[in-house]
Amino acid sequence: MRDGHGERLIVCRFAAYLGEEIKLEELVYNFPHNLEVQSYAPKEQLVGNVNLDGFGCGWYNSAVEEEPAQYATLLPMWADHKFPTIAKAVTSNVIFSAVRNATLPFPNELSSVHPLANGKYLFLHNGSISDYTECKRTLENQLPDEYFNMIQSRSDSSLIFAAFMWKLSEIEESDKSIKKALIDTLDWLRKQLENLEVGANLNIGITDGKSMLFIKHEISGACNSLYYNESHERLSNGILIASEPLDEDKGWTTVPENTVIEIKPGKHLKLSEIR
Repeated sequence: MRDGHGERLIVCRFAAYLGEEIKLEELVYNFPHNLEVQSYAPKEQLVGNVNLDGFGCGWYNSAVEEEPAQYATLLPMWADHKFPTIAKAVTSNVIFSAVRNATLPFPNELSSVHPLANGKYLFLHNGSISDYTECKRTLENQLPDEYFNMIQSRSDSSLIFAAFMWKLSEIEESDKSIKKALIDTLDWLRKQLENLEVGANLNIGITDGKSMLFIKHEISGACNSLYYNESHERLSNGILIASEPLDEDKGWTTVPENTVIEIKPGKHLKLSEIR
């Protein structure tokens, strides 16, 4: 099986928060090793050493709207002078943000900048399906038409998100669970990739604006870095998730490989093994 280090498209670094409301800038800018720094000086990135191909942020205001607001740009994060003014003025209790590194043969397109969105869901992906252009058509053909039409870009991330929405739709409304849908998506993807003898590394985040779910997983490859902090000195009323520690706070803990991390309001955090 080819591992996850072949031809790649990588959303290279992300950060997320769930807790009491904070200004967006608290997560995005106010750490010494924030995403802007990670766009030009990441410390633990498996492939590449810059993330210049866009920045995105998604957040919720549940008092106004169930679906998230989004901001995305193809500019390097340090060259974007609009979002800092937004981040100073907007607060949220659930925030997803990411910087991106695009690699050939994929185009640098706004629809590939994370987080991706569909309805009330936001999606993050750090990793890749190996040699995706060779297996893209085969994987897409496995999706029902409705979910094939949800693919927003040519990236593997967009296909995985569409597959998640498909698997979510198959769960009875009374039992809706983003955890079950994501595990079902992984099971489907693992079966497809094993048949194709292709690997992948898959750090994925999903939120519905109420809870967050992240996985650190690989299929015949190396896992990308992922950390959580449930006791940060400055943001003690929330839980942080990040590809790399955002500062030197002692609360940063690495997520073990092949792990699901569930985060719910009230600072409830649970880790479980992916089987």
